[in-house]
Amino acid sequence: MSFQKQKSRKRVLTLIAVAVVAGGAWFGLSRLDRATPAAAQDSADTSDGEQVSERTSTVEIKTLSRKQEFNADLGFGKTRDLFAQVEGTLTWVPNLGQEIEPGEKIWEIDRQPVIYMPGDLPMYRDLYKGVKKGDDILQLEEFLIAEGFGPDGWLADDSFNARTRAAVKAFQKARGMTEDGLLGPAELVVGQVSLRVETRANLGDLTSNGPVLTVTDAEAIVTLTSSSRQLANFQQNPEVVIVLGDSTELPATLDQVKSTPADETGAFGYEIRYRVDAEISEAQPVKVKLVQVLAANALTVPVDALIALAEGGYAVEVSTVEGSVLRGVDVIDFDDTTVAVTGDVVEGDQVVIPS
Repeated sequence: MSFQKQKSRKRVLTLIAVAVVAGGAWFGLSRLDRATPAAAQDSADTSDGEQVSERTSTVEIKTLSRKQEFNADLGFGKTRDLFAQVEGTLTWVPNLGQEIEPGEKIWEIDRQPVIYMPGDLPMYRDLYKGVKKGDDILQLEEFLIAEGFGPDGWLADDSFNARTRAAVKAFQKARGMTEDGLLGPAELVVGQVSLRVETRANLGDLTSNGPVLTVTDAEAIVTLTSSSRQLANFQQNPEVVIVLGDSTELPATLDQVKSTPADETGAFGYEIRYRVDAEISEAQPVKVKLVQVLAANALTVPVDALIALAEGGYAVEVSTVEGSVLRGVDVIDFDDTTVAVTGDVVEGDQVVIPS
């Protein structure tokens, strides 16, 4: 909406005429929630003759957003027990809360390291030269190639041959294991994700006494519940900030949304899960800070600068070297203090704020 057009200029002149007849009281324009003059002067006389300059604010380009916080819980998923597949004495175990990545040592029995190997198929037999072909051999060879063992150009297959045996022995030597060319359930634990140690057996314990480790996924999961009314906000803004108990803020990404059983009123809710890519030592209550973008890279002015027009629409009063002029604007959105607009204003304009 532009007040440079002839039709709009006639509207402004009509409003000014009404103000004169009314003895200076403006009935055609009004500030939002205020009864103040719409077209303020650059300065006004006080009772003792001093000049008082009007307060102005600069039109800025910025992103306008709204922040909301919701109570949530941070955890690591279900716990699971890991058992050794050979009897012996534990000579090394990881620390509580330690993360174990695929390819790393998971524990040690009788000074022999046991390795956490990435894969889908659990180790269910010993693998050695001449053993029957199988997908578990393919999985082992892929791991050895990824770790840098074996000749250049080696392509994994399902056969354990002399080349596989040589790669296994090189791997065992590098990891401080017995170099016998055989790997099986006693030496390898298979899994797909990084692990976090929840509980552990003690050094010197016999492996036959129970699980060596109780673990969870290493990746932290934040869970909260949402009503149907709130759900769209979470879905439309998948990136959030997780606020820990010590006020640390961590980025998180929407992972899953699923419905929950109806409550006593018959209303359905939703469970919302976020993944947090950061090292966190323990489960705890947290807050999910949702930052909703209202207007990106928009022209913004203070809410108090906005003028509601009697004939509808909005304007702002811009201070120029020639004096104050009204400029028409359309409202995009607003927060408690700032409004994003489009219209007959540009970045750097000085808009008048009433005293």
